[in-house]
Amino acid sequence: MVSVTINSDPPGAIVDVVSTPIESYSYLIYTDGSTVFAKNGSTGNIDYSGEVALTVIQNALDNLTAARTWKEKVIVKGNYTLINSSTLDIPDYTIFELDGRFIASDKTKTLVTVGNNVEMINGIYDGNRDGTNGGDIAVRVIHINGKDNVLIHNLAVEKGYSRGIEVDYSTNVIIENVQVNNCWRNLMQWVEPADLSASANDCFLSNIHSTNALENGFDGTCSNLTINDFYDTDAGSASISIDGFKNITINNVTAGSQINILAGDYVGVMGSKANLSNITGTYLFFDVLYPIIENVKINNVYLDGDVRFIISGTKDVKNIEINNLESKSSDWAGILFDRGTGSSGRYKNVLINNAICRDGAQHGFYFRYVDHLKITNSIAIGNDDTGFVIADSTYTKMISCDSVATGAYNQECPLELNTVNNFDAIDCFFENGGIPTTLTNVTNYVFSNCKGDIPDPPSDAPISI
Repeated sequence: MVSVTINSDPPGAIVDVVSTPIESYSYLIYTDGSTVFAKNGSTGNIDYSGEVALTVIQNALDNLTAARTWKEKVIVKGNYTLINSSTLDIPDYTIFELDGRFIASDKTKTLVTVGNNVEMINGIYDGNRDGTNGGDIAVRVIHINGKDNVLIHNLAVEKGYSRGIEVDYSTNVIIENVQVNNCWRNLMQWVEPADLSASANDCFLSNIHSTNALENGFDGTCSNLTINDFYDTDAGSASISIDGFKNITINNVTAGSQINILAGDYVGVMGSKANLSNITGTYLFFDVLYPIIENVKINNVYLDGDVRFIISGTKDVKNIEINNLESKSSDWAGILFDRGTGSSGRYKNVLINNAICRDGAQHGFYFRYVDHLKITNSIAIGNDDTGFVIADSTYTKMISCDSVATGAYNQECPLELNTVNNFDAIDCFFENGGIPTTLTNVTNYVFSNCKGDIPDPPSDAPISI
């Protein structure tokens, strides 16, 4: 605040007014004609100039205070083609603000690398990919490799020859209010599988718009990943694909393609957690090769497809909870738990609550190799084959569930149990669409206060009088 003398009553009175702040920067980069200038914010002098933008900008960045432990700001105004035979390197403790666009001259080279304690704000970063792409090669528009405390905020990345934004072996990286478009892989986070047990590689993505990824919208092997408000369209393979992880949280996702949570080829960490909520998309796929997934919570999901868990290895998967899910038009089952050929793992403690699986090409709900399964307040309606299939499982309880025949298809069989021990159905309705409720090799089953197509009680059941 400053004090000035102005016309006042009484005349000559001293009045306090708030001055207009002047933006502070260490360097301002701008053009005049074909010349690029770097203006020193402290002296007002032009420290660097020339016609090669990358050289002028890098000189300014390199001339910031050496070995500083505070952030200094560089502002770049205008649109520039960067002759990226070398990469623009943003050093530690820098705020880099782009009011314009960077275009890579060489699409096959990484455009920008980022140091520790860096903020990148605003602007468009263009990898200049034409109709061709590099596939899965190590070319990035923005690369964060082995760094700590990085913020990427309010900018756009587009046309990456391979990868848009890639984060490797880094801690506390925040990417927010970012749009990534038309790269081979739009966003990528990577950590070596052996490092998943470490607490490093924290990454937070918030308010991300991913469009036209040729392969995946987000792709990574991740430790401590949070994705909030992620919107993806038109990904060629998957909107989100995670292959090996330790502790992920995914909230508020609209996915144009499937979401894959895979153990795949990577040995993970026992007890890793996955929390997913408010998901709209096609398929949600968990593939477990190693004991990487435990304690999975999935809430508020709407899919034009299915939720699919497949065990591909020998270890058990424990503590899975699905709440408030609607699946329609699945090609196999709206909710599916199974395992691959040669696998021996089982599912332990599975809860399904308030789920609707409808109009699928085969089944509504399909469970195999599940111990302690509880299904409550759930409906299978109009699937082409069976409403609920439970096989090779123990200790199953269904409460207030309905299996309704009429829908897009005529759901023929309401319930099929095969090799099941200890099954209870309470307050359920099973409608026969042509094939009755089917029990094969089932021991210790009870249907209490159920309606519709109910099998006879076992011969050793107590007789009600």
